[in-house]
Amino acid sequence: MIIYIFGYMILLGMLLVSVDRRCPVYLSRLMFSFMCVTLLVFCALRGDIDPDHHSYLNIYGYITQGQTYLIEPAFYFFTWLSYYLINSPALIFIGFAFISLTVKHELLRKYSLYPLLSLLIYYCNYYILHDMTQIRIGVAIGIAFAAIVCWFSNRRYTYYLLIFISFLFHYSALMFLIVPFLPKGRVKNKELLIYIFVLVFAYVLYAMKFGLASVFSYIPIGFVQEKFLAYSEETRSGALQPVNVFSMMQMLKLAVIALIFLFANRRYSHSPFHNTMFRFYIFSSLFWVMFFDIPAFSIRISELFGFSEVFLLPCLMSVSARKSVGLGIIISITLFMFYLNIYHNKILLPWSVFWE
Repeated sequence: MIIYIFGYMILLGMLLVSVDRRCPVYLSRLMFSFMCVTLLVFCALRGDIDPDHHSYLNIYGYITQGQTYLIEPAFYFFTWLSYYLINSPALIFIGFAFISLTVKHELLRKYSLYPLLSLLIYYCNYYILHDMTQIRIGVAIGIAFAAIVCWFSNRRYTYYLLIFISFLFHYSALMFLIVPFLPKGRVKNKELLIYIFVLVFAYVLYAMKFGLASVFSYIPIGFVQEKFLAYSEETRSGALQPVNVFSMMQMLKLAVIALIFLFANRRYSHSPFHNTMFRFYIFSSLFWVMFFDIPAFSIRISELFGFSEVFLLPCLMSVSARKSVGLGIIISITLFMFYLNIYHNKILLPWSVFWE
């Protein structure tokens, strides 16, 4: 695990250098790009170190042997591409890592308030959860968030095109079609009260052991319905661990929502993108509770919207006139997420290359 700690320390060191007023802008950009490339290489060349890696190898085998497997078209494409070019699944992981990390590099570079800070936040959570593990959703989220940027730039056709492309990598990306229906302005008191009411109501339903995940069984998409049936059976059999709706991560999200609303909501209200990121982060905490009855849906949808944290958490720099206070809060959050993913949940094994 030393290599993951080393990565955190390098990123943290570069961040502290970049926030110093004496640090040239070009140096900050250079450090950011260097770390993005480094993370891409480590992601693309990793071996069987994550929970999903072996499953992807099996799926590669099923597809190349002519069996039908219920998975998105993009995975089929990269499977056959990798099979015909090198007769190995390696290009699947390399291709997915390249697309995902490249898109996210551009998103953070252009739209993050503090790119290196966002990169540290990303490294401690979604880099581990998605790009090192759930590679399909990792790519889909990157492309979908690029689509959201296009929507707020009045490039509507590009938005729908990118959402469609992200859908080819993971069907859950269709959830981001909600963007055109969301308000562009800041979250006001009345809207927040509605979210609070929904959250309290969701916890009441949880106490009554009544979840809302069954709504997915009514979506007229074969893949979604089949997934719902499979996840329902796994939940009933006890194969999936139940969702802890009072987890430390959930409590942390609620605390962040309160801090953002109190100290940063007005400051960044001019940005429709950041306003949407705030709403996404709220949705993430709501869906975690609402769909508790099917843990796979609860986790997946919560994570889908939770990626907004890489753009939202840097807003905590505004909690005090002294930026060091906000920076300290954010660094503490990254330490907690890093510990949770690497040591508590043990998502990753020690890093190794795929040819070992």
